[in-house]
Amino acid sequence: MRLSAGVLGLAMLASIGAGAVVSAPAQANTPDATVSATPAVVDSSAAVDTHAEEIPSSTLETAEDAKPAVVAAPAEVPANIPAVEDAEKAPETDAAVDPGTQTPAAPKLKQALAVQALVAATVPPLTCASGVVYTISNDGKIRQVNTGTGGEISIGTIVKDVEAINGLALTKDATSAYAVRSTAAEPENVGTKNRPNWIPSYMTVYRYDSVSGETTPYKVQENISTPGTFVMGGINPKTGIYYYGRVVSSKLELYAFDTLTNTEIGLVGSVPVASDSGSWVRTGRDTTEWRTTPRSNGDLVFSSDGTMYFVASSNTNAADSNVLMEVNEELPTTAAGASLTANEITKLNINNEPRQFNGIAFEGGYLFLDTSEGYLYKVNASNGSLDGVPRTGLTSPVDMASCQYNNTLQVQKNIVDRVRAEDQFSMTASVDNEQIGAAGTTVGIETGLQTGPGTIASSVPVSGSNITIKEVGVSGTNLTQYASSWICENGAGTRIASGSGTSGTFIFPPQTGAGVNITCVFTNQPLSAQVTVTKTWVNAVAGDTASFTANAKTGTSKAPTNGTVITASFAQGTMVNVAEVLGAANKGAYATTLKCTNAAGTTVAEGNLTGSFTLGASNVKCVYTNTNTPASIVVAKKWIVDGVAYDNGKQPAGISADLTLTGPGTAGATAQAWGTERAGYFVGNNVSIAESMKVDPQMRCTLTKSALTRNNGTTVSSTLPSNVVLAAGLNSYTVTNTVDCTTELTLLKFIDGRNGGNLTPGDFTLTAAPAGGATWEVTGATSVTTSNTKKVVAGTAVALSESSTLKPAYLQLRLQRYTGPLNPDLSLTSPDYWADVDSATVSVATGHHEIYRFVNASVPTFTLPLTGGTGSSPYLLVGGGLLVLAILAAAWVIARRVRSQSIMTRRGIATL
Repeated sequence: MRLSAGVLGLAMLASIGAGAVVSAPAQANTPDATVSATPAVVDSSAAVDTHAEEIPSSTLETAEDAKPAVVAAPAEVPANIPAVEDAEKAPETDAAVDPGTQTPAAPKLKQALAVQALVAATVPPLTCASGVVYTISNDGKIRQVNTGTGGEISIGTIVKDVEAINGLALTKDATSAYAVRSTAAEPENVGTKNRPNWIPSYMTVYRYDSVSGETTPYKVQENISTPGTFVMGGINPKTGIYYYGRVVSSKLELYAFDTLTNTEIGLVGSVPVASDSGSWVRTGRDTTEWRTTPRSNGDLVFSSDGTMYFVASSNTNAADSNVLMEVNEELPTTAAGASLTANEITKLNINNEPRQFNGIAFEGGYLFLDTSEGYLYKVNASNGSLDGVPRTGLTSPVDMASCQYNNTLQVQKNIVDRVRAEDQFSMTASVDNEQIGAAGTTVGIETGLQTGPGTIASSVPVSGSNITIKEVGVSGTNLTQYASSWICENGAGTRIASGSGTSGTFIFPPQTGAGVNITCVFTNQPLSAQVTVTKTWVNAVAGDTASFTANAKTGTSKAPTNGTVITASFAQGTMVNVAEVLGAANKGAYATTLKCTNAAGTTVAEGNLTGSFTLGASNVKCVYTNTNTPASIVVAKKWIVDGVAYDNGKQPAGISADLTLTGPGTAGATAQAWGTERAGYFVGNNVSIAESMKVDPQMRCTLTKSALTRNNGTTVSSTLPSNVVLAAGLNSYTVTNTVDCTTELTLLKFIDGRNGGNLTPGDFTLTAAPAGGATWEVTGATSVTTSNTKKVVAGTAVALSESSTLKPAYLQLRLQRYTGPLNPDLSLTSPDYWADVDSATVSVATGHHEIYRFVNASVPTFTLPLTGGTGSSPYLLVGGGLLVLAILAAAWVIARRVRSQSIMTRRGIATL
């Protein structure tokens, strides 16, 4: 079947001069049919003067209308059959080929087949050998071009599809070639976009097998609608992805197809492509105007390290009509639609003639370019110069490819640090004092290896060139303030050359098919001196903080830790600004001093929180000392006892309190006199104020409230102990204790029974009359009860008296005060703790319970009774015999009363 199909294909070529018949794919990414690959022949057909942008669209034949046609060249061909120069000139047959069966109709086809087989047996498949590149024409023919002579050999035909093929690319092992339709195809029998049966257009990627010569189409980019001609194609050897592109609205759109899986990826990104700078264009017989023209044609290639280069061409005589560009970013491998950037590497304005380059390829380290007019240019891509005379006679090339790769040289910058934040550097490479490629200039303030777009100097040097790399300072950068060194390595990490300084020279290594990828890195270390910032805290509050800066360097310190907070190197000649900021929450109040000295002990800066100096060759040490402000404390004492305010020392006896304070420093609580200043503290110190209160056990007093206030009257705490934080100077506080006491008076009656009689305590009423207060009375009793005990105002004079309406006569012996303790049940602990008092007016001290008793006795039988009161005492007289006795008795009574009144008056007791 392969042989008969090949015969049929040749018969068709011989009869109609056409190329291979193509079977159209049924769906995207699916090899629906095998396209016949015309056996390679020596091609001498005339070149077609057609630009890539001007290639007309054509419709790919559908699977139903085309039949597979595969040519299998015989192993041996008779030597006596001469080769023909091109398939189009093969002998004609006597009959046409039946398009339905593809069965040969005449015997002349045998001769054509023999000729084709002979040629196919002598033409090599695709190769990555040096000295050759490959072109493709609009009609899909692949030709091998000798780069030394310009001679061509036809390799095969990817597809016979009227002037619609472009974007030729070879896999890195030359086993396959890929191409793409230059414009979108539309299925047969379609209407228009305004009609219901409109079907969107699509693109096709073709894979040509180098060994079998077979072509497989893959439908891609269905529903493509934006117009534009695909003119570029190349395979990234690192990923095996075929990238093809077109320039639309000044952007190179890049689409991708995975050659490892033969699957579509889609639009992966776009690169801005500016118009040329302009040229004079004739607009009339006597008029011209300056115009800029879009660079809409060209081709793309990859270096072996995966960097994409492309030529953008405008076909004018502008100085930058043709430029070689390098894409800064690694190309995406997914349909991300990323925005990419590119740098101009070289201008390709050959001899100032307008040339529109359709295809590019690297071989032997040189860039080869072709034009639609059939020219082949060999160019030194490092400077864009033409090497030798252009070859002519290429057959209508629209694109070019090879599987050899260009050399690359990248010069990068490693910034260890910057003397100034705005310091920037520019790198270049040159040959014979002429810059090659694009310069790289750093931006921003980041340190380390600079890899951003535009920061790398890129070029494509020729092996054997004497390369000089160089860096210069820009934006006021002074390179004398830096120690510079450089190193160049190949892609395997092998050192090619190295040195110190801001420039270096080396011979670019010999060419290889994979190209030589060299990366040179300049490393800049500022010539510097060291600045050290240290911190000393004096009497600081633990936990207080400070932050420091020395230009962009920062540091912190927390009290009470002393030591280094910043160690930094700065370029010599740098203005260094140091500063300290104390923490906003600090408790201490610090006086700050700064002193900066160099290694010789010379002061270079001093002050308070900030300082500045120009750094020389000597290291500088800056010392910040923060000294806290002194503080002291005094605590006064106040009392409120039973609602009465007292200064300390004037409060009721039996009540007192002792003060303790903590500190200074780490000292624990120690005694401190009330109202006496204690010094030795500092601002922010924490002091604990505490007291111990003392009350006489005989007193019934209770502390109900304790308040700590500042000298301005504000309350600090309602309980003690209480912690306070000291401010600068004297800190005054007052502790006020509120004490409530129970002060009581009990009145008792005692009957001395030595005279006999029938007196009882209940016969008497006892009276207390407080000065300025209400008088109260109790019935006489011998034990303490709640009924004969009353609260009195402490210290108030109380007049005591007694009376009896039941007993007309009794003896008042004395008034006594109990001096002993009471039992819990209020009973007297002993009957012996009574003491006579001289006055019937008494007072009770604060918090005390005083007990008084009246002691009385009956009138003796041999004495005249005491009737009490101040009036006369009647006597019962029996008979007149007693008259004399009555007179004598009356005299005795008068004397007795006078004596009794004198005693009671002296004791303060009313005579009854």
